Amino acid sequence: MSTHVTHVLGDSAREARRLASARGRWEEQLSGRTVWCVASLPDGRDAAWQLRGRLRPGSSEGGAAVGCIVITTDESLRALGSRLEAMLRGFAGTRLTRDDELLYAFACGDGERMLGAAIADGDVVVLHDAVAAVTAEAARDRGAHVFWRIDAATSPVPRSAVAAWDFMRPRSRGVDGYVGAWREPSAGRELIGAALPSTGAVTARDVGSTHVPAGWSGALADLLADDRHETVGGTVHARPTVAVR
Repeated sequence: MSTHVTHVLGDSAREARRLASARGRWEEQLSGRTVWCVASLPDGRDAAWQLRGRLRPGSSEGGAAVGCIVITTDESLRALGSRLEAMLRGFAGTRLTRDDELLYAFACGDGERMLGAAIADGDVVVLHDAVAAVTAEAARDRGAHVFWRIDAATSPVPRSAVAAWDFMRPRSRGVDGYVGAWREPSAGRELIGAALPSTGAVTARDVGSTHVPAGWSGALADLLADDRHETVGGTVHARPTVAVR
């Protein structure tokens, strides 16, 4: 898997021109779509609202519409999702049981109902937690591009995180790619990156604090550019009551 790191988001006049050109390409890629930030757990909802704010267009025209969908579920799935999130962060090593497998698999099968009817063919779905991930296949079946936001980047990867991924991966096959942000302490910089396992492509963009919104738009546009050929499904026009613009 190859990684390509770019630095197009600096403050010099030359880099400002490069950024303006890049923004035009990214807006064209995202134009006419809705980016749905989907979450259920408290931390996931906070991250979803944060990304919604960063992607929402300002005074300029173009780009995508942005909305949030909050997945409501019962206490048992919320508890399992919280355990999985803790495992992904290396904070817990709870053994996952057969009952957990059955609960998560059942939730994935109920993903269509959980989503409501807002997501349409060509939209972008960004999942923000382990409960939201149960809707991945349902969103994919509608023709959406489905990406999972992961911001924790540690090395080596905790054993609990490996166990959580092994548990979720077979039950969240609708995920097309991954997007996230992390800091490189040695360089004192923030990277916003995207990974598409089907092609082996990984891109990372070195951003300054004033260009974080553009970095997220660029990461999603990178994924869309390579994921176009995988979209399937049809268009659904109705909107659920849980969607917030």
